[in-house]
Amino acid sequence: MAVKYAAGIGQESVSIDGEDLTAAFGAGSEFALYIPNQGVPYITWQTSFSAAPGSVTILLQASLDGSNWFTIDTSTNVNGEIRTVTGSFRFIRINNSAVTVGAGIDLTASFVQSNGVSIETLDSAGIPIFVEVPITNAQVLASFTTPITIIPAAAGIVNTIKSVSCNKAAGAYGVAGVTNFVIGYAGSSSIVNFFGAGYLDQAGELTQMQPTVASLVNEAFENVNIVLRSGGANPTGAGGAIIVSVEYWPLNSGPMSSWRG
Repeated sequence: MAVKYAAGIGQESVSIDGEDLTAAFGAGSEFALYIPNQGVPYITWQTSFSAAPGSVTILLQASLDGSNWFTIDTSTNVNGEIRTVTGSFRFIRINNSAVTVGAGIDLTASFVQSNGVSIETLDSAGIPIFVEVPITNAQVLASFTTPITIIPAAAGIVNTIKSVSCNKAAGAYGVAGVTNFVIGYAGSSSIVNFFGAGYLDQAGELTQMQPTVASLVNEAFENVNIVLRSGGANPTGAGGAIIVSVEYWPLNSGPMSSWRG
């Protein structure tokens, strides 16, 4: 059995760090995960490239015994992306299984585990789920045309935001034509939170927090992704990476649904 590194909840863990993609090199570092007694574990993983390869297949793999591995998610996005899966796994790794036209191109792949809370627990205690989602420069630059999923849709559930904060690393974006930085419901103009035009174009590191617009909570947003996007146009430039922190309730969409302020 290969060496397993410990991966704590909320701690970003790098499985593949700057490996050259001249050829597919297989699995990266393997991590042992903490399994909570309650709630649903979320695995959010990210791929990034120093330049876009011709094609690539990156596998997120899990195991219960540390020896037999099974693919639980697949990324083929040559520009890098963030994806989220749920499930209870004892071990996890990221596997570069195929690549073309990758000579001189580096891959970095990382993941973070967070712990969701069951609907029953929320109903009795009103405890929100907390997640952190890292956003790369490349994702920000395409965030108007390709909104970034922050919280994936779930059947029968209205994901209801309590609060959102954004931490932007040092480095300013060009924001011509960009009116704001928005978190909202996919396919809708409804805004959950927004960060003004003076946010992305700041040169230094900057964190802002916004409360929820409560009036948006209704059954029309059942089974809909909550996404991050820029407003008006794609930003430009070598701005800093962003970490989005979200507190939210996944509420049943039936007649028992209620707003928790």
